[in-house]
Amino acid sequence: MATRRTTVSFKVASLILVGSCAALSVQAQDSPLLFADGFETGDLQGWNVVRENVPAVQDKKARGGRFALKSPLKFFNGDGASPILRERTEVRARAPNAVMGREYWYGFSIYLPGPEDGEDSYVPDKYWEIVAQWYAPQDDSSESGRNPPLTLKTSEDGVGGRWTIGGKYSAKAINTKGDYDGAFSTDLGPYETGKWTDWVFRVKWSYMNDGLLEVWKDGKKVYSRLNAPIGFNDESGPFFKMGIYKGAWELLPEDGSKLDAVKHRVIYHDEFKMADERGSYELVAPGAKDGVPQPPSSVAVQ
Repeated sequence: MATRRTTVSFKVASLILVGSCAALSVQAQDSPLLFADGFETGDLQGWNVVRENVPAVQDKKARGGRFALKSPLKFFNGDGASPILRERTEVRARAPNAVMGREYWYGFSIYLPGPEDGEDSYVPDKYWEIVAQWYAPQDDSSESGRNPPLTLKTSEDGVGGRWTIGGKYSAKAINTKGDYDGAFSTDLGPYETGKWTDWVFRVKWSYMNDGLLEVWKDGKKVYSRLNAPIGFNDESGPFFKMGIYKGAWELLPEDGSKLDAVKHRVIYHDEFKMADERGSYELVAPGAKDGVPQPPSSVAVQ
């Protein structure tokens, strides 16, 4: 089996750190924080739009500060026709790609609209949604279309809405969609609407048996996967995207005959941070700047 060997020279370049007033470009060679953005510039500075649908930075809802990201998705346009792109509204952080074999901390917050939000209410639907993902860039044209090595999803179980995480891994030098060494998926319990849900992920990206994944939801650890692979044998590691991706919609008839009751989705994101292995829960957790109590320091990297 071929093995890709990669020599990486790691340098921290100018990073975008968003404060309460403006976006600042800073040299952060000595800081574990690699990227932070709460959309407080009022725009998408620090983010690249994925494909045609453009999320909006708005000031009606926010986890902290004044602004947050709103990602709407519609199966039909106002004229009843399907839009050119009906399955995703996402942005990609202009943060560094992860380096395989290294550890990172990520934090962000998600708001799922509730009944008080009217027609935007996030009711359970039989077709899942990816609401945050770490996507692996392809090293070879044959790797196009691979599934992301790590996702956070919303789904339903016939009773109500659920949070789910899933991942893929492969040690193959060239790996294609569906040709993975393994995968995992775990239910993280019911989702709540009408409130912000805070997430922290600690990940050591490795396609070998020294990988690591720990997940906290609202300050409580809800998942731990230690000494197990996560990610692909790639020259460049995963990058972060958030918004909403409803993949099944891409495959449904344009007349909507296979739709469930849901014909559109709206989701909000705020306070994304990324830190290197020197980071901690406290450094990336949403809410740190507005007085929300944080778990004890024992969750930090020791």
